[in-house]
Amino acid sequence: MEKLNALIVDDEKITADLLEQIIKYHGYNVVAKCMDAKCVFEIVNKKQIDLIFMDININGSIDGIQCAKKINENKSIPIIYTSALAEHEVIDEAIDENTIGYIIKPYGEQDVLISLKILDSNLKKQKYCTINNSIKALNNNYSFDTALKELSNNGEIISLSKKELLLLDLLVKNKTHVVSHEEIKLKIWNEKNISDSTIRETVARLKKKALNIDIKSAHGLGYILQ
Repeated sequence: MEKLNALIVDDEKITADLLEQIIKYHGYNVVAKCMDAKCVFEIVNKKQIDLIFMDININGSIDGIQCAKKINENKSIPIIYTSALAEHEVIDEAIDENTIGYIIKPYGEQDVLISLKILDSNLKKQKYCTINNSIKALNNNYSFDTALKELSNNGEIISLSKKELLLLDLLVKNKTHVVSHEEIKLKIWNEKNISDSTIRETVARLKKKALNIDIKSAHGLGYILQ
């Protein structure tokens, strides 16, 4: 598995150092260790963080739960809380859509490992869903991968130009809906002054390379993939 970047938030140095050793041993990078929310916000804004071990009682005016909620207003980073507190009220407040673990201090290696395995499982499921959801079935055994921007027919890749791929991607994402000339001009050519004939020629080349893909002109309004 590709190494993921972890951030440790704990104001107890001995605990943070021990956690770092465990995380690294199990194949993760530890990008930084923070003692307060200010440090956390700086790291999250500068670095790619895939996981945060968040102590609930940290230095400063913002506790770990508030810190995590503020982060996830703009980002979606899995959180594993660490705390000496086991009260239900604290746990209920800490749990949200990005919480994947809650470890009670003092904890051991096995406690950390369980949370890491849960994260690994979730990431594998997300990757599987992303890969499969990106492949859109078209008519006559054609399929288009919106992530890779590849058109295939019975598993064989069809070679298309950049503009043809961008146009097909736009039509696939708006399948059964008319995509106007204006939208095509802006999203494919990034300008409004492209002539309608340029679009027609691109569509014609696309249909010639990918026979039987059902792209139709919508009465001068634009194009539709059916």
